[in-house]
Amino acid sequence: MASVGLTQPVSLDGPLPRSSAAAIDWAARARAVPSSLPPFWIICGLTLVVAHYQLWGRMDLAYKGLGAVVVAMMLVSAGLTRLLTRPAMLWLLAFELVMVVNMIAGRFYDISALFTTSSPPIVLLRCIPMVLCGYTLAKHPARERTFLLFIAAAYWLMCIPDFFGFISGAQGGLDRAQQQIATQGIDTDVNASQWAKAYISCFIYFSPLLLFFAIELFRIYPMISRQMRLLVLVVQATFVITAVLSGFGAVVLMTGVASVLLGLFAPVRSLAYRLQWLAVSAVSIGVLEVLRQSLSASESAASQAFGKAVSIVTAIFYRQEGVDLIEQMSLGSSSRSVLLWRSFETFLQHPIVGFGFQEDMTEVGGHSFFFDTAASFGVIGLVPAVVFFGLIILGLRAARKRAPESWPLAASTIFVWTLILGLIINPYLLEMLSLSYFLFLFLGMALADTETVAAPLPAVK
Repeated sequence: MASVGLTQPVSLDGPLPRSSAAAIDWAARARAVPSSLPPFWIICGLTLVVAHYQLWGRMDLAYKGLGAVVVAMMLVSAGLTRLLTRPAMLWLLAFELVMVVNMIAGRFYDISALFTTSSPPIVLLRCIPMVLCGYTLAKHPARERTFLLFIAAAYWLMCIPDFFGFISGAQGGLDRAQQQIATQGIDTDVNASQWAKAYISCFIYFSPLLLFFAIELFRIYPMISRQMRLLVLVVQATFVITAVLSGFGAVVLMTGVASVLLGLFAPVRSLAYRLQWLAVSAVSIGVLEVLRQSLSASESAASQAFGKAVSIVTAIFYRQEGVDLIEQMSLGSSSRSVLLWRSFETFLQHPIVGFGFQEDMTEVGGHSFFFDTAASFGVIGLVPAVVFFGLIILGLRAARKRAPESWPLAASTIFVWTLILGLIINPYLLEMLSLSYFLFLFLGMALADTETVAAPLPAVK
């Protein structure tokens, strides 16, 4: 059975091929995996699994140890030189330099933040290994498939208790704190409020991770059988349902946007094929609407999250006379729009180098990567960050023109645009590493996808 969506991988070293005619034989490339990469991929995969447990304060020593190992292995792994010379990566390193200079100057946390797991990560030291991992895996699709299936299976098993716990919490009308406590089996008589706050903080970052992971699993669709696709679809559905029931309106909004993007960017083969994926998008949104209606009568965390998302969409597209837009946006976003405006005002007052960052958030809203970056670092910090994402978007657009039937390109495009929305309404990129590691892994895959050439690969049986 013919399968589409794979595109010719390119060499990890040397110049990029200028056309499909310059691409080498796929079978030879599939065998030509540099010996330094498989051990590096394995350690990166284990780090991502342990990162979930570190999220809850467990296995912290193992997590930090593996983090140090992947940094060391990165230095001797194939592809690092090419990665660090990509224009997008140079802009990311420029943003890194801005952060480091501000840390040294005492304007952005302090040097001790280098050694903690919940503070803004320093890209060069702790996240570039994951970029390299994703970048090199995307050039060896068979290995990428194995890697993603392994991590997906591990996270699916870890996600199952949350899946059933959140469904039960929604049915019982539990608020977000109660839901987290009940799902994790925390003793409500011992520091319940403290634990609840910690778990809620973790799920702010963990729930969008599940959504992003579900999106990225579309990468392997052309490399697996129909039966395996059904299993992967179950995993994707589990991730998405857990994410939207976790109680965060931002994740519900991002899920709806990702569904629309799936309908728009799914690989085009024919009109019927396009309509098929538009139908999948419509069904996804329909499922969200059914969930919203079934939970609307309760005061559960999920009900509140859906209510916020609906309020934001209504404020943007269906403004009513006599209703203050700013007030409605503020209610729908848990006052996030006010915090975004605070960062924007600070940026206008300090446009060049920014105000710096204070944890009490008196000058910086602390709820948007892009707005907070502008407020903290000014134009000097904002421009590298925007150009980094801009180059990836332009690269993916050009690659999709060369290989319109590529599932990896579609997945990367949906992921990047959904992430950008997330970075407008939350500070994901610079917060908990358990999420950031995955973000940089997927961004590495997107970078590799921008180098795609339109040489078709043989069908996968």
